Amino acid sequence: MADPGQVDQAFPTTRWTETEAVARAIARGELEAANALLTRYREPLRAWLVRRRGVDEHQAEDVVHNFYLERILQGDLLIRADRHGGRFRTWLLRALGNFLVSTFRHDNALCRRPERLLALDALQVEAEEPGADTVDEVYEHDWAVHVLQAAEARMEGACREAGHPELVELLRCRYFRDPPMPYDELVARFGYRTPGQATHAVRRARGLFERALNGVLREEAANSAEVEELKRDLLNVLGRSS
Repeated sequence: MADPGQVDQAFPTTRWTETEAVARAIARGELEAANALLTRYREPLRAWLVRRRGVDEHQAEDVVHNFYLERILQGDLLIRADRHGGRFRTWLLRALGNFLVSTFRHDNALCRRPERLLALDALQVEAEEPGADTVDEVYEHDWAVHVLQAAEARMEGACREAGHPELVELLRCRYFRDPPMPYDELVARFGYRTPGQATHAVRRARGLFERALNGVLREEAANSAEVEELKRDLLNVLGRSS
């Protein structure tokens, strides 16, 4: 995998082709078409509500669930989405912020205090006015972690089917540990005969992970070029977080 420090620091522009396809499927009543896309963002959105907005964890789960149900699956949010508004996850976070304000205003319509109203107004401004490339770093980090976890789970399934489940742990030892496990230790731990054999296995594990990662990112992209843009974006986020 590429060194995050060597990645172009510019954020890519969101491609909306896949989002439009999901919107059309929802309009036809094929709600399951949105599962893969929405599942990836459920936990980052929930965590943002808890960590950045102070929403109770159980309430945050309800807010995200209702946002998906009312605005996306039963509403026309994806159809009305601004294709020129930047990256998809930036737009999605802004939409959730607006939904949160709407929900709080509705729930507290009869019992507002002045300071509560001011807080909601401030949240409304923050939700509606960020620039196209402005997004919460905590939310970005959670999205990146969720993408990596989804890719690792996909790789693990492929390795089990191929009869080489040890490749997942090999990948973790070499790439996800700090510092990475040296090759002589990999030889001893995994029972390879030579460092060269361990090197070959690491390359195979890396290739399987990259294939799994491409598959996960392809769910947000329309073609291979857009997958590469999302991958650069992912590495950029992880580089800022490290």
